[in-house]
Amino acid sequence: MNATSALPDVTPTKPKPGSSGGARKPVHVLRQWADHLIAYVPLALVGILAAMTFWLLRLTPVPQEAQAARPTPTVPDNYLVNFVARSFDNSGTLTAQVIGDSAQHLPHTGDMHVQVARITAWGKDDTRTDSTSDTAVVNQAQTQYELNGNVVVKRIQLNKPDLQITGEQLLVDTDLDRMTSVLPVHVRRGVDDIKSQRMVVDNATGIAEFSERVRAVVQPRP
Repeated sequence: MNATSALPDVTPTKPKPGSSGGARKPVHVLRQWADHLIAYVPLALVGILAAMTFWLLRLTPVPQEAQAARPTPTVPDNYLVNFVARSFDNSGTLTAQVIGDSAQHLPHTGDMHVQVARITAWGKDDTRTDSTSDTAVVNQAQTQYELNGNVVVKRIQLNKPDLQITGEQLLVDTDLDRMTSVLPVHVRRGVDDIKSQRMVVDNATGIAEFSERVRAVVQPRP
């Protein structure tokens, strides 16, 4: 005789999708955030490196070549009042002296612009040239003088007549030992008297050139 169990068959049921995963959901979200953060780490490092590089460049001194390439200021960098400036050669001998009521030094040319100038230059053969003018532009080496306004230049040399030049403009170059003017001048040399519109006096060769409206009184030499 067969006996039939009265108990019903029990079939294991699978957990519903939302029932058992609830405990693991926060972990899953954290992993997703971590994956996103790891993906952006290289970009953040690149940004930090770029910022540090810019900061280091700001602190690094400018190379000498870059500094030299900067334009030189065109405004005066020095102002002098009641000054005396002297130049010496390699042996220590005084070659030039510039005295002025005031002056400005221009760095882009190295020139000195002098007000009420009194300049003395000593040359070869015990030659001395004294110059005065309302204004003067003197180069850095004090070998060239551009004299303007009430110019008086007197050249004194042993065993030779004194040479005096007056006018409104005169350029004196002690390197070339030459004096030139493009404005009217009055020249006196000993007993000789010369007036002209333009003049070039080359003391090295002893040749003087006068042009335009020349009037001269030259005494015969014995």
